[in-house]
Amino acid sequence: MSTSVEFVRPHENIFEKLESLDLSFRDAVVFPNERSRFYFREFYLKKKEGVLPSLFTMEEFLSFLSGKVPTDQENSLGILMDIHPSGSFSISLAYAEKLLEFFNEIDAGMVGWDEIEWVAEYEPWKRFMDEVRKIYEEYKNRMREKEWVDKGDVYREAIKGVEKARRHFERIIFVNPLALTTAERRIIRSVPSIILLQTLVSEEDRIPGRPFHHHHRLLKYLGKEIPSFEFEARAAIEVYEGEDRHGLLSMMEHALLCAMDADIPPEKVGIILPDPSYARVISERIMERYGIKCNLTMGLPFMETPLYSFLDTIFTLVETEKDGKLRKDDLLELFSHPYFYARKDLKDRIEKVKKNLEETYIPPDAIGDSILQSEVVSVLDCVRKKRTLRELYDGLLSLITVLERELEIPPGYPHADGFNVLTRHLVRVKDTELGRFSVEQEKSFEFLREILSGLRIHKFGEPFKGVQIMGVLESRLIPFEVVVVPLMNEGYFPSPRKKELFLPDDARGRINERAGEDKLELQRHRDSTFSYFFHVWLSGAKKLYLGYVKEEKKSTPSRFVEQVTLGLYGEEVKPVKVGYEGGEIKKRERFFERRIINPDEFEFSPTRIDLYFQCPYRFYLEYVLGIREEKEEEELEGKGLGKLVHETLQRFYSEIREGPPEDGKRLFEIFEELFRRDYPVPSGRTLLRKELVKERLRMFVEEEKKRKPFKVLMLERSITTQTGRFRIKGVVDRVDEEDGRFVVIDYKTGYQVKTPLSFTPDDREDLRNGKRSVQLDTYLYLLSKRGEVDPDRTEVRFYSFRENKYLEKRFTKYGSKREVELFEGFLISVLEEIVDENNPFEPNYESNLCDSCPYAALCRRWEYV
Repeated sequence: MSTSVEFVRPHENIFEKLESLDLSFRDAVVFPNERSRFYFREFYLKKKEGVLPSLFTMEEFLSFLSGKVPTDQENSLGILMDIHPSGSFSISLAYAEKLLEFFNEIDAGMVGWDEIEWVAEYEPWKRFMDEVRKIYEEYKNRMREKEWVDKGDVYREAIKGVEKARRHFERIIFVNPLALTTAERRIIRSVPSIILLQTLVSEEDRIPGRPFHHHHRLLKYLGKEIPSFEFEARAAIEVYEGEDRHGLLSMMEHALLCAMDADIPPEKVGIILPDPSYARVISERIMERYGIKCNLTMGLPFMETPLYSFLDTIFTLVETEKDGKLRKDDLLELFSHPYFYARKDLKDRIEKVKKNLEETYIPPDAIGDSILQSEVVSVLDCVRKKRTLRELYDGLLSLITVLERELEIPPGYPHADGFNVLTRHLVRVKDTELGRFSVEQEKSFEFLREILSGLRIHKFGEPFKGVQIMGVLESRLIPFEVVVVPLMNEGYFPSPRKKELFLPDDARGRINERAGEDKLELQRHRDSTFSYFFHVWLSGAKKLYLGYVKEEKKSTPSRFVEQVTLGLYGEEVKPVKVGYEGGEIKKRERFFERRIINPDEFEFSPTRIDLYFQCPYRFYLEYVLGIREEKEEEELEGKGLGKLVHETLQRFYSEIREGPPEDGKRLFEIFEELFRRDYPVPSGRTLLRKELVKERLRMFVEEEKKRKPFKVLMLERSITTQTGRFRIKGVVDRVDEEDGRFVVIDYKTGYQVKTPLSFTPDDREDLRNGKRSVQLDTYLYLLSKRGEVDPDRTEVRFYSFRENKYLEKRFTKYGSKREVELFEGFLISVLEEIVDENNPFEPNYESNLCDSCPYAALCRRWEYV
């Protein structure tokens, strides 16, 4: 089937290119999202008269080909919860959501179960995936019985319906497709299509982040030649560091005023929001202040509306009730809500009630208002009894209906349409399959808050009037002269997946490798999408403003900001620090400067010393400057796995104190208890790793049984000592006394167990390449220096949960006490080197940490390797 590709540079208007193709009613145009389709429709109607071509989003085009519309997601979730109940409502729902996402993904990726089972190496994984496959088959059977389809079914049926597209259309134009699924790629190859790609460069590996990975993948799949465009950063860039989120408002005001001074039309200014929380502030505060119109379609978060805060206060009121009475403080907070001041008669009555509140708890009838007296009590009664979601939603519908009528909120009041959004959601969901499940009392309001916080209020302006405010994905294809992006922090741009997926990245990679194409998304593919948007802004806009927040949980500047400040795209750009002072920008000096380590204020540990050897520059960034990678772990891996195993063993041995243990029954009880605490809603991947960890713990108990009788002397002992002018700290996992000797034990749950020092000239090189570690040597040194153990009667051992055995340290010919003395001299020389004010802290470009290093943009390794 004939497929042609035409290329558009980012600074060119892709809509003009599309319009130049002489479109007719026999053509179909498929856009990546609703916003770009709407823009083109308005653009086309202003220039042409007559019949429009058929305009689709990709989702609508798939439904057209398949002839099917997916049922409400809540119906699918209800069926999955029925097939595989997982305890409480909240946990069952969360597990069903992960299952449904997984099923839709493998259908869209056209992944067979034989491919999934092929990568299931471990027996617990095979058993787990067999169970998931049974759930999948039962789920599909029940969906067919009810004559429902889900998104995965739409993908599979759409491939069968490509003949329908050939009959209806002469040409199908796909506008800048990105991150396509396997099914979508096959459909494009099977129909008479023209593909418009907004791309830049032929050798994507020359640019960090592989921004054009998705386009290159599509071209290779279609057998097309990759063009030889060269990347060129056209935009003049300014970078701002906000003290907090309010500080970045100054940056946005500054950008808007500069655009106005340069006579740039407002519709040519795009404010791109990686996080929607800024939308309300910008649209209501900045735009109204300067009289600038705006077009906002990304959706305001419902949780930022007065209605959400009002309902949240009522939920708190019900949650804190005691013996049918309501807490006075929560009532006062409810009375102070702006909704109560919309009517003067209510305000007067509330003031009278507030003066008479003397008790901590009061009965509902003392409120003296029919709204609260009837409806709040109704919700309270609904929650007190274990009701279904349908009944809970009916109670909430009744409450907001009365509130909307009795409070008489003016139509012009901010976000009055929040009532309509919430009502539509409640009406739609309550009669689905999900509505028949019971919600436990203690989780009712937690669930309601989570649902409400996910709702969006969509406001539409005019696409060619006013400043355009949108999300990152919406900004594709829209030609802007000025682009303003606040919250350029890691975690926002790029943002991680909101939910971890069933299959880990390594398994996905193996499936893709075996198939010879990318059937499943990897995290690096997601990062490439964000990299694409950033490089399009760089090449397409005339002015680019980037802002990040310092005082925030996700406080690390985005990797793309670091690339700009270090001059990767031209001259170095120094960030300007800003705070919000009524629209004025106050400038400060850049905070990034060379710091000297003060031994009196710095604490050394084996982990820090090992990192210094492997990469001095990363040590400097992480522990001296304090630039830390923020990583929220939802999965049982990495630090989370180590923490769980260590805490399990600590509690187990704190109870028995002597060994070997007779069996692991109590150990597994402790592990299950801690696992439920840390992972109340586990993903499929976490459940799989849980089974693997339990197997490792079982093998650990078997190894312990082979030992001679021992007594546990220390558990998780934190030791700090002063060596010269240096303070050294370590945490020893365990110390036993066995057969008249001390045994220092360190648990290792990671992939690589590094051997201790050998006190030969090769030690430094082995430390540098990660083959050796100072950890056990440091523990032995700290314990002997404190007089806790006699080094001549001490063994130090790693226990590797990967190899399922103890790895003993072998002493040199000098004997263990001599080794301690040698290590002290070695340690002092290393620490003196670290604190030397002339130490350059050069990057180690051959380190095995480089591939996963979060500071790659700072050291610019790609320029040297």
